This record gives sequence, structure tokens and C-alpha cells, in this order.
Amino acid sequence: MAASNLSLGDSHKTNFARIGHASQHLMANILQELLASYEPPSTIHIQVSRCQYFKNRRLPISDLKKVNGAKNLGYIDFDIPLIYTILRNLHDPNIRPTRGWDQPNDPYPNETTLGDDLERCRRSRNYILHRGNTLFTDQDVHNIFTEFVSIAERFEKALHKQPNEFVSEFKNLRTCCMDAATEKMYLDNLRDLIEKEKNTLESIQALEEQGTRTEERMSIVEQDLQSLIDTVQSLNTSNEEIRKEIKIWKADEDDSENFETEMAKARLIFLTPKSLCNHLIETAATKVAIDIFTLIVLDECHHTHDKSVYNELMSYYRIAKYREKAHRLPQILGLTASPGTNKAKDVSAAKDHLRKVMANLDVTKLSVVQRNREELLQYTSIPEKVPIASTTRKLDPLKDILLGAMEYVENKLNSRIVSNFLTENLLNNRDLYEALGNPPVQRTDVRYIQWIGETKEKVEHVLHKDPKVPRLLHACLRHLELYTECLEINSLLEIDQVREIVMQRYADESFASQNANTNEETEIVSKLRDVFAELREIGRNIEGNPDVKNVIERIENEYQLLKEESRFIIFVKARATAKALAERLPSYLRSTHLTGSHKSVEEAGLPAHEQIEVLEKFKNGEHLCIVATSVGCEGLDVPQCNMMIRYRFSADEISSLQMRGRVRKKEGREVIVGTSQEF
Repeated sequence: MAASNLSLGDSHKTNFARIGHASQHLMANILQELLASYEPPSTIHIQVSRCQYFKNRRLPISDLKKVNGAKNLGYIDFDIPLIYTILRNLHDPNIRPTRGWDQPNDPYPNETTLGDDLERCRRSRNYILHRGNTLFTDQDVHNIFTEFVSIAERFEKALHKQPNEFVSEFKNLRTCCMDAATEKMYLDNLRDLIEKEKNTLESIQALEEQGTRTEERMSIVEQDLQSLIDTVQSLNTSNEEIRKEIKIWKADEDDSENFETEMAKARLIFLTPKSLCNHLIETAATKVAIDIFTLIVLDECHHTHDKSVYNELMSYYRIAKYREKAHRLPQILGLTASPGTNKAKDVSAAKDHLRKVMANLDVTKLSVVQRNREELLQYTSIPEKVPIASTTRKLDPLKDILLGAMEYVENKLNSRIVSNFLTENLLNNRDLYEALGNPPVQRTDVRYIQWIGETKEKVEHVLHKDPKVPRLLHACLRHLELYTECLEINSLLEIDQVREIVMQRYADESFASQNANTNEETEIVSKLRDVFAELREIGRNIEGNPDVKNVIERIENEYQLLKEESRFIIFVKARATAKALAERLPSYLRSTHLTGSHKSVEEAGLPAHEQIEVLEKFKNGEHLCIVATSVGCEGLDVPQCNMMIRYRFSADEISSLQMRGRVRKKEGREVIVGTSQEF
């Protein structure tokens, strides 16, 4: 967001100064007291360090310093976003707004819980900073301060304050005579906040791409770590002294001040690369130097490029070696089944990528197992590759229904209300204008799914500019996302699974549309209802999916050989497909799905602890089959696994090799159902 222009007339500058100070400071002061009523400043750093949310998404360094310093300074430096984030994640559902978090609309006037007012404070602050201009009329000031006073009155009661203790500050600010020096101070503070917001937004946008990739990988690393823990704990040795020299460092210990002491005691340490980075950074509570280690082993080292956490770790090594000229450094050993090519289109580009990974690791020798190959094969297997050509339905009326619905929704993106909004805001929203006007032609292509995600992000930037159109755009993109999921499931499964998903989502969208403020949103929900009706009408008069029949037949034949000793892994592209296919498989397999954690449970997402639970049940036979997305490519070690099926899943050389490596049992099979390109 560009910084607002503050060179306005005196009255407008004064209005902006009053509103800005009220929203950014007076409200923050109240919320500081609210936070103190829930969490004493002396223990806040402990509570934050224990919260799973903050383990997965670490606070910015500036906010982390505030949290760690609260035991001495209190909450005086805590701003509204930080207080909101802490209360939301430490005290949900006690402080949850009436209609829950992340609602598209502001709390309704009759919704006056603490959570509703917490949400109002956050939205008011963001609206004033992100408004795009500082032109506040006297009527604007009156309306905003009226709401602030109402909020302050409710906080007075909730925090057992004297009447007018908070309210008087807002009333005085609203009516007081503001001298030039005070006005300038308030405006300078606002200008600093706006610039800070701009810098923060740019940083977030730069990190988001890394974040979505890293979350899935870190879940696998944690699973690998658990496997290593099990191995270490089962070491058959009577020498307790050796056991004492092995340390398993867990992510929830990262804020401990005992890191250096624990490392000094141990000779062998297992930890995630992020945990080590957290103690190499300059601002770490307990900073250590990388030269305290003798050997660093990086498993799955092919990730050491671009902005990965492995490359972050190696950056500390490279700085120590080449900038600081350190004399004593650890040896680096990288392990991988395949270094990959990073989607290189020719041999030269593939070699260039490999050189970059080696350079990042500061590795001079690339070794492939030759001399001890026979020994290696005692612990690994080379499964038989079984390709099965995919067969499409001769007639597919369900696909035609879904494509027709997508065309209907796309037309809503070009409706007059949307066109008027885009035209009025063309200067600042040209990228959104172009994205909505140019969806990919092939709606079954992966580029279409990417277009939906990218366009949703662009819509986020215009939410504050209009109460109707951004909501409509979000609704349209949600429906298109649903239909693409249904197309995917239709190509892999049966009409029953598609109908089930449509029925569930229609219930959700029908409820959400009760607050619709445009005819267009109501119409696309009606279209979804029509789609469900059409699916019901064509019923079973549709050809079954030949591919899923082949998959089930292949599994049944293998099951007859090993019975309860069988273990099957099926890889698919989408979470919804994983969940639906697991439910479609024969009941004696007791199948379940294994998916990533950054989607909700309703959208088939699994938190990290549930992923580990699924794998344990798979190992001990409670599940004989799991249907996984790419999250299962790495770190899944089940010795009994005798068959892996890659079901219409295009994979690069790393993912393909990783999937094949899930087959551990001798004479296992790798079955690939797909087109010649997917083979």
C-alpha cells in the first residue's frame, strides 16, 4: 500500500490526526489492559512459546522482542495487531467474535462481545491506515468517534473500570483544541505507521511463497525427526553414558536459554534446520557459532536452493567461511535420493541447477553409491514398475455440467457491477482488471487453479474499497475453486463422490449467502443448487470411471497375496480427491487420507500431529491403505509397504523417485495410472 498523502487542508489534517491517534494509541492502550487481564506480562513469553500457532508461524523479530521484554516493560509497546494475534491464538474460543474469525463483513451492531470489539479495533485501525487517503470530513469524525465511545464504554464494564475512565479520553480528543506541535506529532506517528505497514506488507509478500512451500516440508522434517528419535531410543546398548551424549532438540525448546549448554553436553544432536537457524541468528536469545559443530548432516539436501530453510542454514556457514574467514568449520554432508533439476528444460540447465545446490552446500565432491551397492540393496528395494494407461469415459455429461457452471460464474466476473468497480479503480487495480478478464481457456489445466489462487490474492488488496464487489469476487472464485475440485474428482472417481462434495459445499454457500449484498452472489448460489439437482437427476445413468476400477482391482489382487500384511500407498494431486478416494476404497482396507496442514479439516487438511498418528496406525495395521498428497513423498518409512500407486499424478524427477522409495518390501510394485506423459 502506498503511503497516504498528508498535505491536506488544516481541518482535514486535524481530523486525520484525531482519528489516527484514537485508533492507533487510545484503543491500543485499552487493549493492553485487556491483554493484561488475560495474561500477566511476566509470563506472556512462556505462553507464546508454548502455543502451537506461534511454533508454526514465528512472530516477527520486532514483536518477539516485545514479548520477551514484557516481563520488564509490560505491554506498553504492544500494538493492536500483536495484541489481536496473541488473544486470538491463546484464548480462542473464549474471546471469539459472535460469528467467528475471518468474516468478510464487520461485526453487526447487535454483536457486542469482547471478541466483536477486539475485531472492531483491528478493522478500524487497518481501515484508517489502508484507506488510501486522509480526507476525513467532520461527519466522518463524528461517526467514527461515536463508535469508539461505544466500544470504550463496553471495555470499561468488561474490565471493571470507573465510568468514563476510557470514554473521557476519546471525548477530550474529539473536542480539544489541538496546537500545531501536537498535530504534527500525531501526523508524524501516523506517517511512520503507514510506512511501516508498507514495508511489512512487502516483506510478507516476499515470504508468502516460501512459507507455503516450507510448511509442508517442515511437517515432513518433524516426522523424519520422530523416526530418528524412535531409532535412537531403541539403540541396543547397555552403555548409559553414550545415551546421555545424544540430544533430541525439539522445536518447542527454541526459546530456551539452555541451547548452548545442552549442545556442549551432547556429542550427537538431532534437530530441525530451522531450530539451528534460530540460534545462529544475531537476535537469538542464546546465539551460538556454527563452528561448535564438527559435522552437519542434511537429509533431503536437494532442498538447498532459493529461500529454503536448508539454504538459510548454509548461508551462516558460507558467511563464516568466506566473509569472516573462520578457521574451524564443520564438515557438511548432504544426503538425497535425487538432487533434482528444478524443472530444467535441457541438460545444460539441469547441470547448472546441480552446481548451484553443490555451491550452496559448499560441497566439492558428488558421490553416488557404487562400491557398497549390494549392501545398500539389503536396506532398500527397487520395485517393479507397472504402467497402466488411463482410460477416459466415452460420454461424460457430469463434466459438461461442471464446465457450464464455471462459464456461468466467469460471466458474473464480467457483470456490470464488477465492470463499474474495476473502471472506477482502474489506476490502482489494473492487475486485478487484467486477471479477471483473462482466465485460462482450459479449465481442467493446472494453470486455471493457479489463476484462481493468484486472483484471490489480488482481490484481498481491494477489500476496503467497496462493501459489495470484493465480496462478490471472493464468492465467484470460491465457486470456481469448488468446480475445479469436482472436475478433478470426476476424472478420478465416480459421480457419488462429486455429488457428496457439491452437497456439502452448497450447504455452506447457502448459509453464507444469507448475508449476500448483491443479486449476482445470490444467483451463483442458485446455480450451485441447480448443479446439485442436475447431478441428482442424471443419477447412476452415467458410465463408471474405468481408472478407479483398475486401481481397486489391482489392490484387491495384491491383497489376496498378503492379506493383513499388505500396505498400500496411493498418491493423488488434490486433498479433496485424497479424502474422497479413501472413502471409496473397499472397507476391509480401513483406508484414510494423509494431507498437508495449511488447509482446514473441512477441506481435508490434517495438522502435523494427526499426520504422525495416521502414519503410526498405517505401520501397525489399523490402516492398510493411505491416500496421500505430495506431503507423503518424503519421510514416510513403512517397511511393510508393498505397493505404491501414483494415480494421475504428474511428478518431477525428485517426487517420482521419492514416491517410488515409499515401497520398502522386497518384490514390491510401483503402479502408475496415467497418460504417457505421466509415466
